[in-house]
Amino acid sequence: MYNVLGRMADSLDRFLNSEPSKPTTQTVLDEVSKVTGLDETQVLKSVDLLMHDQRKFDTFSGLPAKLKKPWILMHLGC
Repeated sequence: MYNVLGRMADSLDRFLNSEPSKPTTQTVLDEVSKVTGLDETQVLKSVDLLMHDQRKFDTFSGLPAKLKKPWILMHLGC
């Protein structure tokens, strides 16, 4: 019984201390490239923003297509 609890505690500890997986550059670029009307600088800044913040990438990816451009522009300060 103690052995099982010890393994469970170890597994939980590894889970809590693990780094979330980051999206690849290609994955982020593919998502940003779906947004029409962004210039090259906006695309590059968007990729940089989303590569460094998993939560923002997840939010952006989950938005409906019509909200992606306004969301990006809002975060780029445009």
